[in-house]
Amino acid sequence: MEVREDIYNEIANYPLPDHIITYRPYNGTYRTRRTTFDDLVYLNLKELVPNVYLGLHLNHSTEDIKKWSQLTKTYGNKLNEQLQSYCNDKLMQIEQIEENTKRTNKFDYKKVKELPTDIQQKIQSYLMPQTRIIILEDKYKNIKDDMKKWKVEHLKNFLSKVVCDVYEPKCYEPYTLKCLPERVTIYKSCTNKKQYIDEIFKLYSLFKKAVPKDYNKYQYFWNTALKMFTSILYVHKHVTMKEIKKDVETKVEKKKKFKVVEKNNS
Repeated sequence: MEVREDIYNEIANYPLPDHIITYRPYNGTYRTRRTTFDDLVYLNLKELVPNVYLGLHLNHSTEDIKKWSQLTKTYGNKLNEQLQSYCNDKLMQIEQIEENTKRTNKFDYKKVKELPTDIQQKIQSYLMPQTRIIILEDKYKNIKDDMKKWKVEHLKNFLSKVVCDVYEPKCYEPYTLKCLPERVTIYKSCTNKKQYIDEIFKLYSLFKKAVPKDYNKYQYFWNTALKMFTSILYVHKHVTMKEIKKDVETKVEKKKKFKVVEKNNS
């Protein structure tokens, strides 16, 4: 338990108000407005200030009430110290972000592309998912058009088994700290390849729109977008290789038949 909580527990032995303030009391002289964080913090802190006459009425001695007042001051100071510490951590964080931004801006992917593939992959593994996605999207900028080479059954299975079964459940989150700005509906029944491809990329685009209300969840959605894009690339590679292999086998078979026919004719 933190020191702040210990002090509060001591204060709780004195006659505190019966209710926590959860809204700003209506004041007829002002127009009604939404209750703010400032209202809640200020008004509840104000409620913690000792009620001297209530303390005396409940037979607390003057010395006891002096101790109560001092404890409340100490509690306020501890709260402020903690707030200052949190803010200092954030200042350090923004400095780290500035340094990372400078390093990222100096990063020249054109030079990296000259390196062997395994070294490229090792370097990319240290990059933020946002940067890795930019690199992959640039490298495979025609992926949507290339996916039109997939058979309809491949697109249908990927949409159903991968997008809907694996990635769609990952977009559900509590309403209190929503990072995804909207909900999307995935339609499994499509009439052509373009529609299937558009449906496949719906969630991918949504994950990239994540807002950092909760930084861990924000990074989770960007990592999910990265995994989804690499899943598409992985399946694309295997589907196209399979089709190429099939075409080659068909050509070889046709060539064999042609030779047989040619031999019989001679």
